[in-house]
Amino acid sequence: MTVLNLALSILALSVLALADPAQAQMIRAYVEGDSYPKKSVALHVVDRVGRDKIIARGWFSDALVSPDGTLVGVTFLERSGFRETLLLYREGRPWRRLRPGGFIRTWWFQAGSADVVIYHGAGHGPGGYVRFELTTGRMTDWFEEYTLFEKPETPVPCWARIDPWWHCPD
Repeated sequence: MTVLNLALSILALSVLALADPAQAQMIRAYVEGDSYPKKSVALHVVDRVGRDKIIARGWFSDALVSPDGTLVGVTFLERSGFRETLLLYREGRPWRRLRPGGFIRTWWFQAGSADVVIYHGAGHGPGGYVRFELTTGRMTDWFEEYTLFEKPETPVPCWARIDPWWHCPD
């Protein structure tokens, strides 16, 4: 590596280090500790430069970063002891609050970062899937698992599949 290339690399890293953390693309989010039973924990985000920043404190679990790195989602532990709300943060600030109507079992980003799918239900038994469009916060689709018991030939919609090897056609 020449001296000029080395100098340019150092300059580029310096510019990245001085960039506004709120504008930096997030690569990881995590919850420090365990919020059960009702213990407040910190929600951390790590940007591509490696800076770790606390963006919120509360009763959180299941933190994920959107594929494009602009959103962080986390489930919120309600007074009932269940995770019934998904909180989405953009640029380190609360942005959307999604409630599917039941205990959130798991959730994931879909269609890049345009949608969120939440698998929800009671503590046991069949559940349901809901899809929210993030630009409006509105629910756009839903599928209930009990349909499979009534009509076993009913296919699970492509958007409700979490399998990492499954790709929905556009």
